[in-house]
Amino acid sequence: MKPFILLLLLCFCHSIANSRDTDTDLQILQARCDTALGKISGYPENFELAATYGSTGYNMTPESDVGTRATFAFATGVAHYSLMRFDSADIYFDRALTCATAAHNPEIMNAAASALLVLRLQIDTSSDNQRLLGMINAVMDTTENIKARQKGYNGLGNYYYIKSFYATAQNYYTQGIRLNEEIADTSQETALKKELAVQYYNLCKIYLTKKMHDKAISALHQGSRYKNLSQVIQRRYHAAYVDIYTMGERANLDTALHYYRLLEAQADTSSAITSEMVTSNLSLVQYYLSRNEVTQAKPYLQKASVRAASSKMPFLIHQVQHLEGRMAYLEGDYTQAIQLLEQSISVSKKINKGNYLEGLHYLAMAFAGAGKLSQSTACYEQYIATMDTLHMDEQMRLFADMEIRYRTEEKEQEIASMANAQKLNELELKNATRQKYFLIVCLSALGIISLLLYRFYLQKEKNNKKLNDQNHNLDQLNHRLAVANESKARLLGIFSHDLRAPIGHIAQFLRLQKENPGLFTDEKNKEYQHKFTEATDNLLNTMEDLVVWSKSQMENFNPEFTEVAVKHLVDRKIFFFSELIKEKDLRVHNHVDTNLMLKTDINYLTVILRNLMQNALKYSQYQSDLSIAYDKRKLSICNNTYQPIEADSFHEMMKGQTMHSRSNGMGLQLALDLAERLGLRLYFEVHNTRVCAFLEFPPEA
Repeated sequence: MKPFILLLLLCFCHSIANSRDTDTDLQILQARCDTALGKISGYPENFELAATYGSTGYNMTPESDVGTRATFAFATGVAHYSLMRFDSADIYFDRALTCATAAHNPEIMNAAASALLVLRLQIDTSSDNQRLLGMINAVMDTTENIKARQKGYNGLGNYYYIKSFYATAQNYYTQGIRLNEEIADTSQETALKKELAVQYYNLCKIYLTKKMHDKAISALHQGSRYKNLSQVIQRRYHAAYVDIYTMGERANLDTALHYYRLLEAQADTSSAITSEMVTSNLSLVQYYLSRNEVTQAKPYLQKASVRAASSKMPFLIHQVQHLEGRMAYLEGDYTQAIQLLEQSISVSKKINKGNYLEGLHYLAMAFAGAGKLSQSTACYEQYIATMDTLHMDEQMRLFADMEIRYRTEEKEQEIASMANAQKLNELELKNATRQKYFLIVCLSALGIISLLLYRFYLQKEKNNKKLNDQNHNLDQLNHRLAVANESKARLLGIFSHDLRAPIGHIAQFLRLQKENPGLFTDEKNKEYQHKFTEATDNLLNTMEDLVVWSKSQMENFNPEFTEVAVKHLVDRKIFFFSELIKEKDLRVHNHVDTNLMLKTDINYLTVILRNLMQNALKYSQYQSDLSIAYDKRKLSICNNTYQPIEADSFHEMMKGQTMHSRSNGMGLQLALDLAERLGLRLYFEVHNTRVCAFLEFPPEA
């Protein structure tokens, strides 16, 4: 028996010794990992070593020690992200988030969730964004940990910056900086100072996007006191200064070249290619090309091209190709310019709408220079359409940005109110405690005090019920207000869309008559007077359409059903568009039976036919056929388009999912609204370049 007990004692002592050795090894790995990440002052970053130490520490840590595993996993993710190994970074950040959640560590939870949020946007896997945003906001609402809140603000700022909600991003960055400033100057942690430098850099990027160069420089100056703590941050700051001093009103070539030389000195000692080593050269190329100084731009473009190819980063390669194409155009090599610009816009269309728009512009001019006028026209039309789309997207982002900021401020006020309520509750609890001890001594007053407390509780319950009812009524009122605002914005959009073209025609005619009256002979004057009359008629009819549609949006406005001669109505629309038909030399065939009578609202049907026929005529090929027919309760309008179009695109435009200010998306939506009011089904079918719009009437009763 004694030998057995002795054996157990030896095993127990051995396990304790092993446990202490493991703890010591983990502490050593943690210190080495922090040093490799540059958290220790005086030691440069070595991300390869940091990744090795971090993954080793994570694997050595017992699964039960989720707090330590979270720390190692997050450090490993940071190292892989800095080395641009995004897949590995995603894995370790996700592990860090899981372990930190289990360990109830709000600082690492917010840091890991923020890193995943930005990383998955960069690699275009954004399906998990709402969950991550919810986790960050939940931590922010429930923690008083300043570091955790600061990391949450920084993560939310990065997210909304990438989503182009710049005002919201600026608000979050500013709040994160405010929290970090409270602890960074007095703290010995190098990591906090680095984070503050990065936050000022991010704020600078927002100001640059808004072209607020003075504020961008001010942000960099405030963060510069910590930029020397990290070579990575140094590169970012030098590249940012190059960007600022090569654009806009603050352009100063000497200053830009000073920071460029500082950045190049770092590049000479670095074994890896970073994005700043490419973008700084591209900034100088853009500076010279904007002044048509092609010779000075070439050396920087060649250096950027070599580095971008070596980095194998698509977003850098496409920027180089874009500027190479632009330079080829300026040198008159249109064939080379076309090839490079086509390669560039295939990538910029997905990741940089500004470069995509500029690429279309130069591609159109390159095609024109090469004598390919049809391709040039197509590119220019695409450029106009894209420019309108970007303008509309910018307006939508502005409204969304304002809404997010409003909700954020409202939430912050709610949190402040809850904090005050919590303090009040704490005071009430202290008072209740004092009362309890006092009641033990004063038993005679127990009944009276209990009654008072009970009545106070009932009154509080009653007040809470009233408050809940008022909040419910307020929510309903806000919902109705949102619906009303949406209808108003939609109506104004349709008015601006449908009235722009006819008013433009009238204004063009009046301007021509005013500026060149000598061009109008009697015959020409008679012809233009006829066209002017038609243009005013079109404007009047369009305004009538919009009045009909706007009335249809009112709850008590109902269509009036009568017997309508469809063929006569179609003939009137053909005559209405006679000028457009002559302009395109179209052959229009009205196959509707003369005796066909349908019970519907003639005003609604007139508006629907006008929009559908206008859409068909606009996209019809020159000298092609357009036919209108009625068969099996379906009225069809078919035409041959000048480019392949998918039926889904028409359905998206009708549903308001896709809408461009220069296309007929709003007209189709107007037709769809009125058709639904009449109980009709409106849909499209496409076969190659032949498009048919079908207006399906319900079966006869």
